Amino acid sequence: MSSENACPKCNTVMEKGTLQLSGKFGESPFTWEDAGENRIKLVAYHCPKCGHIELNAPPKKVQ
Repeated sequence: MSSENACPKCNTVMEKGTLQLSGKFGESPFTWEDAGENRIKLVAYHCPKCGHIELNAPPKKVQ
């Protein structure tokens, strides 16, 4: 099993998804923003076994 997809608490494969506001549909409304106002959409992972949730900001692309 890939360690990046494993729950750090129980080692179960985590499911990828997004956070949603109640009553809203579409892409995640949550972003990460640094001091320079660069925004990155967050990716959420949920463990179906223990309920642990992680938020990740994908790395910036090198141009």
